[in-house]
Amino acid sequence: MTEDLGRLISKIRTSGPSNNIDSQNITCFLTSKKKSKSFIFRNKYKFLQTTDRILESSCYHIDGIICNLCRYNDELKLPHFPEIVFANNELKIQSTKDEKLFLSFNALDAMKMINTSENPEFKVSMSDEWIASREQYLNLKPSSHSFDWSFTTRYKGTIGEGVIVKDTTEEIDIEKLKRRDPIIEFDNFALYEDELHDNGLSKLEIKYRVMDECFLLLQRFFLRVDGVIFRVIDTRIYHDATKNYLLREWTYREQHVRDMNEATLENIKNEEYLATHLPLLDRTMEKLLL
Repeated sequence: MTEDLGRLISKIRTSGPSNNIDSQNITCFLTSKKKSKSFIFRNKYKFLQTTDRILESSCYHIDGIICNLCRYNDELKLPHFPEIVFANNELKIQSTKDEKLFLSFNALDAMKMINTSENPEFKVSMSDEWIASREQYLNLKPSSHSFDWSFTTRYKGTIGEGVIVKDTTEEIDIEKLKRRDPIIEFDNFALYEDELHDNGLSKLEIKYRVMDECFLLLQRFFLRVDGVIFRVIDTRIYHDATKNYLLREWTYREQHVRDMNEATLENIKNEEYLATHLPLLDRTMEKLLL
């Protein structure tokens, strides 16, 4: 079924009794794209992953179900959302001993950390046109105040009650990650994405790989405003099977195009290059006990 859910609901509301679209069709629509998987690492951590279709563009309220669009509008202060939001996508790493001890990554919590009171410190010629173009989405809040339309987030995950977080000087074991150990599990998926009205790209993605002796998760926020600025905000979660905690590294890199050297300009389309060569403006290292 390829119809947008909001259109499907409207069709149901305006249809006569002879129309064969019913709650069974709605259930099919809601579940046909949702995929879930789980696995356990060394009897210590359970990985729970959900991927699903994008956020619907119209609201629906059937049988007491509150749609994601209404939930996002209720919980977020953003006047506009990214063009593509994967509202149900989530990765959770949970203790096998206590389900309240977890670290998760999801779009809603990430978007809660987008600045809702100020525009970005940079401006592009098309920014006003970009704002105006979003008025077509009538279900979204009107753009009555400034906000960060680059959708930059400093989100580094959601932690459960009881998780202990400590600063540390311990580093991720890069040499262990360089080894060609067999990969037991891996995946990647997006949380949200926006092309900034053809002025660039803003996206938040998750990818991870699990080996026998360790695992690494990377959440990356990547921003490209054409001719203006590049920004990479990475959160890495690393676990060594011999330890009883996770390491969390958070880095913030950014550079204006006008300040880039020749080598960076030559690699301006290479995201991996930029992720290691843009100036490092902020960094934290933490232990997470869960």
